Amino acid sequence: AFCKARWRAIAVLPVTLLLTIIGLVGFRAGALLADIFISYKREEREKARAIAEAVARKGYTVWWDVDLLSGERFAKEIEAVLRKAKAAIVLWSEKSIQSHWVLEEAELARSLDIIVPVLLDDILPPFGFRNLNSENLSVWTGDARAPELDRLMMAVERKAGPLPQAEPVSETAVDDVVSAFHV
Repeated sequence: AFCKARWRAIAVLPVTLLLTIIGLVGFRAGALLADIFISYKREEREKARAIAEAVARKGYTVWWDVDLLSGERFAKEIEAVLRKAKAAIVLWSEKSIQSHWVLEEAELARSLDIIVPVLLDDILPPFGFRNLNSENLSVWTGDARAPELDRLMMAVERKAGPLPQAEPVSETAVDDVVSAFHV
């Protein structure tokens, strides 16, 4: 159960930030559009969540596949959202470089010139992606406020473009929602 302060904190958050934090932005293709797409392997879900949170704090909307429906439309939904995104963060790790889904998403992002590659482990990106500069987060602990994410945020802004100035979101409000919905 939430205390009244948490409900007030949730009430002041922009809807897209709230949905991003709980992993619902872009829930269905066409239903919600997102500025930023995040491609990752399920084993890196917590780091993907922290990156989604950091990107949302900057004011961008984020789509990551935490609530995809299974079945026939799965690939179509991913492709539709990715094609509409302004930037795609691809999280390379020892596991993700072996994932055909991550590779396929990265290939499409590269062809659309929206890819922002990130190294989560001390590895080489897969063949075909090694000529792209990757942000190295191999020593990053997963903190959404860590300074290691500053260069990633600059790379995202370069691809997605700057956002219009908006009223800043209270850190306390974001913290309350993140802790309330932490999986």
